Amino acid sequence: MSNSGLFPDVGGSFFLPRLNNKLGFYLGLTGARLRGEDVFEAGIATHYVQSRWMSDLQSELMSAKEINSRSIKTILDSYHRKSITSNREFCLNFYLPKIEKLFSVATVEELFHKLKEDGSKWATECLETMKKMSPTSLKITLRQLKTGMLLEFRECFQMEYRISQRCVKEHDLIEGIRAALLDKDKTPKWIPETLEEVTEEDIDKYFKLLPAERELYLP
Repeated sequence: MSNSGLFPDVGGSFFLPRLNNKLGFYLGLTGARLRGEDVFEAGIATHYVQSRWMSDLQSELMSAKEINSRSIKTILDSYHRKSITSNREFCLNFYLPKIEKLFSVATVEELFHKLKEDGSKWATECLETMKKMSPTSLKITLRQLKTGMLLEFRECFQMEYRISQRCVKEHDLIEGIRAALLDKDKTPKWIPETLEEVTEEDIDKYFKLLPAERELYLP
């Protein structure tokens, strides 16, 4: 999301930092995508069901005599077992040790330095990808993920709401939308342009409590 001036939302601050091997930090900061079985293998999804089984799954759920968490899980488990590929390796398995080593950082600047120092093709591609992203969004994302590790699920959504209310008023979101969806030139002009220009104090404001009447209250 940093390539559009945003950040990982919809609960991303809760589940991403809880993935093993700093995988969530890698996904959140680089925008790398996972598909199909790899979403399950990463620990993001509880089940994986191939598209060819979806109609049957829906019918079985709709016709179930008993509907509760246990019966639903039993049905999902059966379709998951039919869908999963045995002896299949997670697409990022080879890179997990490197991901854990390089993405265990305190700052985005430190991450850039470690990726450059590593010098491998994979690390260089990660670095070049992030260099195109909003420096502000990258720093928001790292702070968000590190903070989310310590918060409950409900608190993560409240934090994301606060960040979103600030982001919608900032230049980078508007610029990211322009470059990606309107003009489609894929060359956003971020403000500030560099990581060094974005201070910790600049990032603090995105995480501060909103006025009471604008806060998100969840049960």
